[in-house]
Amino acid sequence: MLLKVVMKGYGRLSATGIENLPEKGPFIIAPNHLSLADAPSVAAAVSWKTSSQAFSLGATEYFGGPVLSKLSRIFQVIPVDMETRLYNALQLSAYVLRHGKILLVFPEGIRSRDGNIKEFKKGVGIIAKELNIPIVPVAISGTYEMLPSGRLFPKPSKVRVSFGRPVHPGGRDYDEIVKTLFGDVVKMLEVQN
Repeated sequence: MLLKVVMKGYGRLSATGIENLPEKGPFIIAPNHLSLADAPSVAAAVSWKTSSQAFSLGATEYFGGPVLSKLSRIFQVIPVDMETRLYNALQLSAYVLRHGKILLVFPEGIRSRDGNIKEFKKGVGIIAKELNIPIVPVAISGTYEMLPSGRLFPKPSKVRVSFGRPVHPGGRDYDEIVKTLFGDVVKMLEVQN
């Protein structure tokens, strides 16, 4: 609740397409990644029921260590080393989803350094295909202006979060799933701007 108040006031958050979210998990939420404010923005945009069921992957460089690892448990962040332990990240993701939860994954892998969307990696397609679960494309804008990489304190900015229609793996291969997901996010970003 506090997160919603902060993001809607400070971030002037607006959200569209909430009706595209499945009623319950398992499913993946896959937004573009501009800022450390992205995950809180998505959490503030959805219902408490949805956010309480959601887990996200976070780099160990941000969520490792004694203090931050405690915070990661509170915020349901699964710390992973995406470079050397990708297999572990996929296993943990599958575990969460097999238990009917929701997984928030940033398919770009890292935050944008210039505010532009980067190519999506196929890990999200692998997880969706192997578990046959939908991926909800999400477009976020405004968080780069609010809290770009390297800035310690956010500044007020209008933040938009748009949820697209779920992408179902069906007969698609990993690359097709990711290409469709990327295309949907790009189209939503164009509409936002």
